[in-house]
Formats: sequence, structure tokens, C-alpha cells
Amino acid sequence: MSIYYQEAGWEENRNLEKNVLKALRLSFILLSSIAAVYMLYQIFFIKNVDPVYEAPLKKSLKADDPVLIPQLKPVRSFEEYASQIQGRKVFQSPLEREKTQMLSAAVNVSEVTKNLKLTGIVLDKDPQAIIKDVQVNQNVFVHRGDQINGAVVEDILEGKVILNVQNQRVELLQ
Repeated sequence: MSIYYQEAGWEENRNLEKNVLKALRLSFILLSSIAAVYMLYQIFFIKNVDPVYEAPLKKSLKADDPVLIPQLKPVRSFEEYASQIQGRKVFQSPLEREKTQMLSAAVNVSEVTKNLKLTGIVLDKDPQAIIKDVQVNQNVFVHRGDQINGAVVEDILEGKVILNVQNQRVELLQ
């Protein structure tokens, strides 16, 4: 008796699946036919043409109509291009570029510190350094964190002052 019910339930499930598939097919056919009718209606009965594209079709060019010719940029001489190319280092590797940048930064550091001379140091609770700016012939008392000629005083030690110039540490010796 239980086998009979199982077989009957299986048969009901199969019939249900068939009915669902039939309903899906019918709905697909119905939607497809509605879409086809709508597209045919759009093609044959609706004239929605953009006026920008419609105008050239209505008007044809006549012999006396001006024709638009695109304006070209004037041609530059080779010397103009050559002057731009000469400044570039096309075949220089990125490592060489970094080295040249570091060398130029080192030159800037030496330019900042070449006019500075450490003339004295006061070691106390708050140490001070006496730095002479040779260019203007002036002595300046500086503490940690002070600036002189674009250099920041990082530390004041016995016999030397450590400056930070463009993130590089430079020592001024007495």
C-alpha cells in the first residue's frame, strides 16, 4: 500500500512539472510575440527621427554652397622639435635619474651650509649654538628646532651641531 502512494505521488509531481513547463513555454511565446509586435509598430508607424540627422538628408549641396574644410595647425620646423628633444634623456634609467636628483640635492645642501660656521656652543639645560652666517657676517644664537638659512637645528652636541637640510643630516663642526 505504501508503494502505491509513493508511485502516485511521483506521478503527481511529474504532472505538476509538465504543467509548469507548459505554462513557462506559453508565457515565453506570449512575451516574444508582444515584443515582436511592438518592434514592428516602432519600425513602420513611428517616425521619431532626430532633426540633426534628418537635415542633411533633406538638403543637398549645391555648386555655390561653401564647403567646410577642417583647419590644420601650422607645421613647425624641425629646430623647434629638436630644442625640446635635446633636454630629454630618453635612454637614462630611473636609477640614474635618482642619482642625479640626489647629487643636485647634495649641491643644494652644500649651498645652504657653505655660508654657515659654528663659532661656539653653550651646553646647558637648554643647549645653544652660536652660528656665524659668513655671507652677512652675523652671529646667530640657535636652539633645537630653530631654522637658519633653510636648515633646521636637530641637535646640539659637544663640538658639533647637527642640521637637517632637505631631509639630509649635516654636521657643522667647531
